[in-house]
Amino acid sequence: MRFITLILKNPFRNRARTLLAVTGIAIGIATIVTLGVITEGLKTSTENTLKAGGADFTIVESNVSDMFFSKIDQEYVDRVRNVSGVEDAVGILMAVQPLDDNPYFVLIGIEPSKINMSQIKVTSGRTLTDPDADEVILGKVAAENHNRSVGDTIR
Repeated sequence: MRFITLILKNPFRNRARTLLAVTGIAIGIATIVTLGVITEGLKTSTENTLKAGGADFTIVESNVSDMFFSKIDQEYVDRVRNVSGVEDAVGILMAVQPLDDNPYFVLIGIEPSKINMSQIKVTSGRTLTDPDADEVILGKVAAENHNRSVGDTIR
């Protein structure tokens, strides 16, 4: 018997073993592809989070499990602003709150004079004018949930 004939006939002699081998190889390939997709998605998500608001970098407190638990003093923000090569720096206040049927709602507080540093685009309504006024800008989801027009400023 020729070697090539042996190679072609052998897989069909024990079909159960062949089926298990093919199944194992398929599961292995699917696992590797899935892990690659998940890793790339996490990488993209992390990069988007760290560059939120168009920032080149985001500074958070060390040894915290999530950036929402990070606390940085305004004095530190001022020190970062004075670093050579840094155009501007702004501190933001972030909190997660439940909202109706949504599992969470992210609240972001920023100085009205620094809102141009964020990637917030007001499509309807107006931007904040008085830093001491009790006003907020709602995003699309929040505005739709509260039957208000997109981006309206609310008093």
